[in-house]
Amino acid sequence: DKPFEGPTRCRPTGMALGKGRRASVVACGTHYTLVLTTHMSLLACGKPLIAGHREPSEWGMPKQLPTLVGLPLVGVSAGDGHAVVITAHGTAFVWGENRHSCCGREYPAELTVPLAMKLPSSQSLPVGGIDGLTIADELAIQDAACGLEHTILVTRSGRLLVCGNNSFGQL
Repeated sequence: DKPFEGPTRCRPTGMALGKGRRASVVACGTHYTLVLTTHMSLLACGKPLIAGHREPSEWGMPKQLPTLVGLPLVGVSAGDGHAVVITAHGTAFVWGENRHSCCGREYPAELTVPLAMKLPSSQSLPVGGIDGLTIADELAIQDAACGLEHTILVTRSGRLLVCGNNSFGQL
């Protein structure tokens, strides 16, 4: 029940980002595209749950998500139906389909706007033997990867925080 279906692109074709906008990183999920710009903002197009609601005449045109406007975004990852962005301050925002808790929370089944990811308390992370690390390094996120139904976050201290479906032992 799609309100619009764009034409198939058989060869690489330019994608308009808007005046003065340049891409620095891109991530593609199932039926959506995320573009991190050189000005640390995020543009999205495609699946409404990820890219936001738009009129059929606006489909295929990347636009900013209001929740993320003004945040200094430095990283982006796309899963099948969920996405993660990371701020320069180390906060991960997640949204989309929350199958098997891949968005780091048990419910709701869908996150319709980007929300800060709930991280474990610093007391629940073993620190053992790493000199010079602070609690902030233990919980600040510097990278993320999204799979079909799981998410992995990399902290500034090099630790991995994982959530979602582990049916093949991927976590």
